[in-house]
Amino acid sequence: MANNRNSQAEDDLVLSMPKDPLAYKQTVTVLTTPFKYWSYTAFGITLVVLIWAFLGRIPQNIDAAGVLTIPYKVVTINQPETGVFEAIKIKTGDIVSKGDVVAKLNNLSDQEAVDDARNKYESSLTKYNKTYGTDLSNQVIDSQRVISNDLGSISAVASSIYEKGVISKQQVENARQNHLSALQTLNSTLSAQEAGKYDVDQARINLRAAIAKQQNDSRFRTQYTGEVVTVYPQVGSVSESSAPFFSLIKSDKSSNKSLSVVAFLTAEESAQVAKGMPVRILPNNILPNTLGYLEGTVEFVSSVASTSEGASYIVGNSALSDDMTKNSRNIYTLISLSKDSESHEGYKWVNGSGPPKGDEQSEPRIGLGASVLITNKTVPPITIAIPATKRLFGIE
Repeated sequence: MANNRNSQAEDDLVLSMPKDPLAYKQTVTVLTTPFKYWSYTAFGITLVVLIWAFLGRIPQNIDAAGVLTIPYKVVTINQPETGVFEAIKIKTGDIVSKGDVVAKLNNLSDQEAVDDARNKYESSLTKYNKTYGTDLSNQVIDSQRVISNDLGSISAVASSIYEKGVISKQQVENARQNHLSALQTLNSTLSAQEAGKYDVDQARINLRAAIAKQQNDSRFRTQYTGEVVTVYPQVGSVSESSAPFFSLIKSDKSSNKSLSVVAFLTAEESAQVAKGMPVRILPNNILPNTLGYLEGTVEFVSSVASTSEGASYIVGNSALSDDMTKNSRNIYTLISLSKDSESHEGYKWVNGSGPPKGDEQSEPRIGLGASVLITNKTVPPITIAIPATKRLFGIE
């Protein structure tokens, strides 16, 4: 039944269609953009690009490695020569005075010295007690003393009766020699006893000195007065004399604790830098194109090369200064950071708002490395585009 209805509907549709195909003829209009409009647009864009290429300005930067610090006021104290940190008694923000104990260490070499001194003391004491501290040894000494006294009396009697002609001179001499021999034996025994006692006393003194040295070395004291800004090792770590222990801001009459950036340039780079040039600083704890850049200004460019000692004094860390002054980068350059009262850390950020409040890991701090971009001039884009094009196509 359904099939019959569908067939009937198709037949009606065919019958209703006009037999003349021209009955559906329509006029179709195609709209196109004239070529001249495209040429005008392309010419306009090209003209704008050329004007920008010749009249526009692009900043040229000098790249350098820097460090956030307070020049001449930060000092880094290296770790002791050997030992294991049993306790670290300072933390960031603490105020310490010269002579304060800042760490307790277990010095392995000192412990070995104490053990060796104790073994020698115990060995000498045991030997002395076995040789001279027994009842038998005391009896021997007492016997030698009695014999010596008796022979001394005999020698005196022999001398007196010799004068009476009772005995010969040889007998007197024999009595005297016997007394001297007994006396020598007693003195030898007493000397050996004193030598043994001296060895014990000396070993005891050496042990006490080793213990005193161990106690003194285990208490590591600061040589400076100031505010602790960074503590590097952790409890349980092994001390290394070439590694930093902590950094502090030395106390003086000045209350200025504003951070600056110290960089070292080559002589060629420093000749292109002058006071007042703008600087962008990216601290190493911030990824590029995330939180922005610190804004700064060149404050000072040295006219002479810095020595290794001088660079260390400026930066406050000899290992860091040695790394920064590699490859003839020895011209000291000081960069001041721009202030911003609306920023919670007090410094101005560009191309971003800086780390959020409470994110201590991303905040600028003393001893933090940074990438430095010093804008020393602006140039037309064409001066950059032409050399880049030549390099692209290998044209000399």
